[in-house]
Amino acid sequence: MHNMRAEHLATKAGVGLLWHVLDRDGSALCGREMNSKATTTADAAYDREDYCTSCMNAVGHASSFHK
Repeated sequence: MHNMRAEHLATKAGVGLLWHVLDRDGSALCGREMNSKATTTADAAYDREDYCTSCMNAVGHASSFHK
């Protein structure tokens, strides 16, 4: 299981979220500095939510070694 953290993502239409996968030390797998945690609430509406491609590729690559 992996932990994830979202950061705010500015879009043309407004605010969105970009989700990153974290390693055991709390660093993003893509190497991006994660300074702040995006606030999310159950009733929050975001224009867009995406997953960091680099983080997702790192998880997929690591998972292929554990099969």
